[in-house]
Amino acid sequence: MARYDTGNTGYVANGVAPRDDVTERWLSDASSVHPPAIADGTAYLSTFEGVTALDTTDGSEQWRVDLGSEQQTAQPVVHNARVFVTAPDRRALVALDATNGETLWQHTAPRPYTTLTLSDGEHIDTPLLILGGEDGLVQAVHPIDGREAWRLDVFGRVSDLCVTPYGGGPTLYVGTTGGEVYAYWLQPAETPSERWRRKLPGRIDGLTSNGNGAVAKIWGRGVVKLQNAFHAGSTARKADQTDVAALPVYARSRFVGVGSEHVGLLWRADGELSHSVSFGIGVPAPVAAGDTLYTATESDIRAFDMNGSGPLSDPKLWTHSLSNVDNFAVADGALFAVRNPVVDAPGIVCLE
Repeated sequence: MARYDTGNTGYVANGVAPRDDVTERWLSDASSVHPPAIADGTAYLSTFEGVTALDTTDGSEQWRVDLGSEQQTAQPVVHNARVFVTAPDRRALVALDATNGETLWQHTAPRPYTTLTLSDGEHIDTPLLILGGEDGLVQAVHPIDGREAWRLDVFGRVSDLCVTPYGGGPTLYVGTTGGEVYAYWLQPAETPSERWRRKLPGRIDGLTSNGNGAVAKIWGRGVVKLQNAFHAGSTARKADQTDVAALPVYARSRFVGVGSEHVGLLWRADGELSHSVSFGIGVPAPVAAGDTLYTATESDIRAFDMNGSGPLSDPKLWTHSLSNVDNFAVADGALFAVRNPVVDAPGIVCLE
């Protein structure tokens, strides 16, 4: 899943990753603008051509599939030994066999897809792939064969999706480039019903949820936490771009964000950072596993302890020199750092 779960929390509660020290397990020149989807010892990378599967033990290539796309595919979703990926310029969702990359089925949409997630887990009876597209298309299909389950139309290009099973029932959040955030109740075997809708002052760059509402990252303006239930869609908390320059992590009942000069816990009752440590310039969205938070500057990766008297430790647990990191993933006892694909360097580095 993108950011590990359907809620985009960026947190693996029981995950194991380098904590007290770090070494490089392997390097690969495979490139992507998204973090890999990792399942059963394999890292699945979306590329400009299609999908590449790497062994997480040594980085060796297991298979590579060219989907004939000239645009960057969305981050893959892995479910029941299948890899799902979009080919935007072909307006296609493709299901691949996770073991060999063989195409199992293909679904063509009336408009190009822009984002992809999975509706699955507790309180959700029927797993569905949910896709966002150009011109406000939101569409759900069955992962077994690509049959359409339902579709919706929202205002603006869909920029992100997330699903939470909690907060009064399974809820789908939809963000758009028009600044709209929608909350839909995922009813069994029916088209979702709208719970609330909120217009925010800028493009929605990302969404995450803690089950009691959604946190929206607004381009150039920081983040806003929106409430569910009786306060549907109203603002609970906010933080500006200085405090939160990327989508925050929801870990250990806390939101942690990376700003322009620090990494810190969100929020105190007055909306300010309740604790922070000096950091430098944050580049990618942070991730966390167990009690450890990972993020990066322009020149290195840093690990912080989320235990102790404060939510973050200073000094850092460790620092590893690696430039141009755009994305992270945590799995299989390792931290996977994806580097900017335009630089002349290995595309992905596995640290343990």
